[in-house]
Amino acid sequence: EEDGRDARNSASSKDRGYDPSQTYCQRRELFIDFSRLGWDWIIGPPGFDAFMCSGECTLNFSAKQKITNHAYLQSYMESKHKNIPKPCCSPTKLSPLTLIYYTNDGVKMKAYQQMRVEECGCE
Repeated sequence: EEDGRDARNSASSKDRGYDPSQTYCQRRELFIDFSRLGWDWIIGPPGFDAFMCSGECTLNFSAKQKITNHAYLQSYMESKHKNIPKPCCSPTKLSPLTLIYYTNDGVKMKAYQQMRVEECGCE
């Protein structure tokens, strides 16, 4: 389709690590469509797979999860003392996105850092 859904769906099939039946911390699909945001100054790309991180960070960590030593200790402490929060599922690796867009001075191209989630983990 022209609204970017085909790109979104094909990207999710390439996202080999995602398992929708699991609740642990993992990278999940998030497609950003610039036209739906009303960002008409962006020439290209029309949208992109930004991805996002969500899921639980508990003591029963999956082998597929990335976890820092701090997050492991925090999770252990949370299991003993409920006033301590669980570690957070968040991006551990991000990649840039190059945009072509209109400015008052004409057309520009710029690589914006940390725009696309590549990996998630518990921190």
